[in-house]
Amino acid sequence: MEIKPGAIGLLKFPNTDLNPGKLRPVLVVKRPPENKEDLIICAITSQLNYYNPDWNELITTQDEDFKKSGLKTASVIRNFKMATIYERVIEGFIGEISNERLLNIYRKYTEFFANKNEKQ
Repeated sequence: MEIKPGAIGLLKFPNTDLNPGKLRPVLVVKRPPENKEDLIICAITSQLNYYNPDWNELITTQDEDFKKSGLKTASVIRNFKMATIYERVIEGFIGEISNERLLNIYRKYTEFFANKNEKQ
């Protein structure tokens, strides 16, 4: 199976202290160019308090691509809670987001990384 950007998989996403987390949905952002067996992913959470329209992406049950996403409830795609992983650690795939949503995420990355004067 070819894993494409925009796919939503399930992974024991590591905590920031590198301890194993529980099984959670993740978004495949892209494959890094130097290793074709790795994936750049970002976390997805149902905790809507993490939503910030400048940085994250909200997917609700009313959105056109919600059903195809495989998510159970409205969720926040945490664009900047990223990791690079070996593709085989993903335990399975549940769906995908629309190409338009993926392009919007890429736009947010571009705006963030291009702005070197951004206050941290």
